[in-house]
Amino acid sequence: MTSTASSPIDPAPNQHSATGVEKPATMISLQGVTKTYDGSVIPAVDSLNLDIPEGEILVLVGPSGCGKSTTLRLINRMIEPTSGRIIFDGEDVTSVNPDLLRRRIGYVIQQIGLFPHQTIAQNIATVPRLLGWDKAKINARVTELLDVMGLPNDFKDRYPKELSGGQAQRVGVARALGSDPAVLLMDEPFGAIDPITRDRLQNEFLRLQSELKKTIVFVTHDIDEAIKMGDRIAILGEQSRIAQFDTPERILAYPIDDFVADFIGSGSTLKGLNFERVRDIDISTSFPVVSHDTSATEAKTVLDASPERSLLVLDAKSHPARWLNDKDLAATPADLLAAGVEVTSTLPMHATLHDALEELLMSNAGQATVVDNSGVYQGIVDIEVLADVLKGMRAAARRHYEVHVDSAGQS
Repeated sequence: MTSTASSPIDPAPNQHSATGVEKPATMISLQGVTKTYDGSVIPAVDSLNLDIPEGEILVLVGPSGCGKSTTLRLINRMIEPTSGRIIFDGEDVTSVNPDLLRRRIGYVIQQIGLFPHQTIAQNIATVPRLLGWDKAKINARVTELLDVMGLPNDFKDRYPKELSGGQAQRVGVARALGSDPAVLLMDEPFGAIDPITRDRLQNEFLRLQSELKKTIVFVTHDIDEAIKMGDRIAILGEQSRIAQFDTPERILAYPIDDFVADFIGSGSTLKGLNFERVRDIDISTSFPVVSHDTSATEAKTVLDASPERSLLVLDAKSHPARWLNDKDLAATPADLLAAGVEVTSTLPMHATLHDALEELLMSNAGQATVVDNSGVYQGIVDIEVLADVLKGMRAAARRHYEVHVDSAGQS
């Protein structure tokens, strides 16, 4: 990871391990990889050291022209490195037959790249056919992959021109999975489709990955997509120099330098709320609450004893029902469920803290009410709770880097 002089870390050039990220076993390792194109003296990729964890999605993200797609194509040697080594599952593949290497790696691109003269079945069977699989095995694999991708079996005999953009992208992913490779390379795979379809395909792919546990290198220029898709993110600067390599949560909580902060944009800390869930925090249980059969006088006593400006009324099932303030109680309503303002929405325990932020901003009382699976009131999330969580996230990320600097003996 590279950093500015003001950064708390000053590691070796383009070396991601300076973050001290806890990683599983390495599937692919790029060791000092450089690519300089003919006629240029400036490398497109310069001395890149990158370990790609097994079974995870690593997202390469950075501004246009930084070398992220070049880096991806160096992995399967669609572009040959000028120098350096490529280690694939413990084997140095820098000089092996590149065609044989590529048959071990699935590849998905933004333009999809389906062969227009071949049926969907023939497209999906491309690599299995090259590997010499028999027809029965190929047909079974095609059927399986169509099912996995949520496509009907009768798509086998269709041609790419008969598919929608989303369907074609699913077939592209199915083709990449044809021979069941351990590794997938994905170059902006969802960049050429509309936002609604893209979001749906992203969700479907994440569900699929949770089952398959492939090693995936995913290129995008969209930091929000990187945050959503990546187990880890490598933010790249010019010549594929790694500015920060870490989990999305930690990058959002603690951008390592001005380049990273500018790239991920304003509001990065709030984006980190998407990684925390209500069930994982200490929600407030001290908010004033009364049952529906409490008298207005008793309810006013409860509210007066609290620093809050309103209280919550629960119905007979202990579900949040109404917000009442001083003015509501001053009218001494006979039925608390007929006074105040209705609680129009609640938060389940599995909701993210970003959901909680949206809810409390929309709430009439400036509070988000938390319920269990039966709708029973559990507590309150307010802005102070969220502020404490954000402070904790930033502090934890800073400690992570400070501890690593100490352990590595760097300053």
